[in-house]
Amino acid sequence: MTKFFLRLRIVATIGACLAVCLMFAGCNDNPQEFTVSFNSNGGSDVQSQTVKDGEKATKPQDPTRSGYTFDAWYKEAEFTNEWDFDSDVVKSNVTLYANWNAGGDGDDVYLLTEVSYVDRYIIRTTTFEYDEQNRITKIVEHQDGDDKIYTRTETLSYNSAGDLISVKFEYEDYWDYGETTFTRNGKIITANSSRWGDYSGERSETYELNDDGLLVKYTYEGHENGNWWKESNTIEYNGKNAIKVIWEYGENWEGDYHSREETTTVTYDDKKSPFYHCNTPQWFLIWNYALYGIHNNVKTLSWGLAIEYTYNDAGFPLSRHVVEGDNEVYTETFKYNQPAGQKSALRAAPSGYSVGNRDMQRDNRQIFRRQFSGKADRY
Repeated sequence: MTKFFLRLRIVATIGACLAVCLMFAGCNDNPQEFTVSFNSNGGSDVQSQTVKDGEKATKPQDPTRSGYTFDAWYKEAEFTNEWDFDSDVVKSNVTLYANWNAGGDGDDVYLLTEVSYVDRYIIRTTTFEYDEQNRITKIVEHQDGDDKIYTRTETLSYNSAGDLISVKFEYEDYWDYGETTFTRNGKIITANSSRWGDYSGERSETYELNDDGLLVKYTYEGHENGNWWKESNTIEYNGKNAIKVIWEYGENWEGDYHSREETTTVTYDDKKSPFYHCNTPQWFLIWNYALYGIHNNVKTLSWGLAIEYTYNDAGFPLSRHVVEGDNEVYTETFKYNQPAGQKSALRAAPSGYSVGNRDMQRDNRQIFRRQFSGKADRY
């Protein structure tokens, strides 16, 4: 009897082992799948791939980017190890990063390094510094005139995926400093800002992007020194140019509430804007420098401004004159990282004043406003 039960145990054990083997064999028939994503770092979009565990990703068609030649796909945002599509296999979700070499498509890379602003009351100098990916890293502005002299510095930081994650600012001449942090979730970017010193306050912002990564809606709400305001902007595009902005604004300033809604339409020239080769996210640039244009240059606005330009041989503006009727409102001149109309190796932005911008941002955000003055500031 004992031998009989012993035989049953042996048979049961063998059966269990066979069942486990069959189970794993069945699993291998349906291996896990992973996603291979492609970060083109400013180039054309590359569709992600779904790849089975242990298999190879398919090398996509090389992305394109004006002014650059594609190098390769890398495993890290720092471009340390190149991905080999012939030998590397996928074992988890992975993001590959495109590396670029300056030059290509017959274009030189022009990066805006300095803006000089002059009107009847103010002289202002603003310069930009960049990283190796042509993203703005520092903005410093110096202003003289109109009983207001200051130097303001902004420092921009990015994560390994290339997303803008924070902007810190500080005035050298008096006690005023702050920071904005950005968090991205798909097509929605949220920002929280704090400001300390002589103009303390807080604000929250939301940037909503379309499938092309262009800003289509911006909202914010905040307070400063006991005063409250909110704003909402909806933006329509023709290609990469914002051609229509619907702006809603409300404020409770010193106990008196005001609100208004306006629509601005915009036309452009066919030349390249000063930010054409800049890889700082479009949603940040358009909110701070909309009156320049991000792809082409703004020519007219429906509320009366017209802008006249002179250009270099490469088609980038060297100067612009903003006029309203017969009156010139202000003049700006632009400098780039290489001489106008000449081939040149890429150079770092000049030292000295690095572009920041309290009043300059206020001026250039007027594409969203009817007038050049206003109490709303970026921070």
